[in-house]
Amino acid sequence: VWASDKLYDKDETLKLTKQFIKEFKKHDDLKHVKIVGVPQGKNLNEWLDCYKEMVDNNDIDVIALSKYSCPEAFSEISGTKVIGKSRPVAVKYLHDKKIATKPLHLAGADNFIIDEIKAVKEYPMIRSIDSNIAFKLGVMGFKIDECDNEPEERLNHHMTKLTDKQRTLISYNIHKVNEVL
Repeated sequence: VWASDKLYDKDETLKLTKQFIKEFKKHDDLKHVKIVGVPQGKNLNEWLDCYKEMVDNNDIDVIALSKYSCPEAFSEISGTKVIGKSRPVAVKYLHDKKIATKPLHLAGADNFIIDEIKAVKEYPMIRSIDSNIAFKLGVMGFKIDECDNEPEERLNHHMTKLTDKQRTLISYNIHKVNEVL
């Protein structure tokens, strides 16, 4: 389960995470459940401070690198806020500094998910990635490997029918992502 966090706010995130863990630990029947921490910060130093506190917290099992705060913080190093281009820089940084001591989950992805997976595949601390991007792009009529800019439009989560073209594109996109896993 994911501990509570507040986007870009290190102090509030650490406070919320500690409160969450305190409440969570009251439930003996959940001892087998892993806790995911999500570092936050307004800049690289704040984000890294939050990350390090989460790594040092024995109650946190996995660190999720947010598709929002991680690229924002690491844009100082990567030169971009594009998720699939900046987050691999973060992973390499954490690895090279030898501070990636817990499993990492890549939370959310963009249309560069294929490049991102290829870039981080060599790092053993990468545990998982989640995203609806293959589905989203298919619904919006895009092939994932031909989409240079992710549409900012959000998915309509109340849709009930897909066209044959959308289904074909979604299958194509999922296949393309699975090829690099």
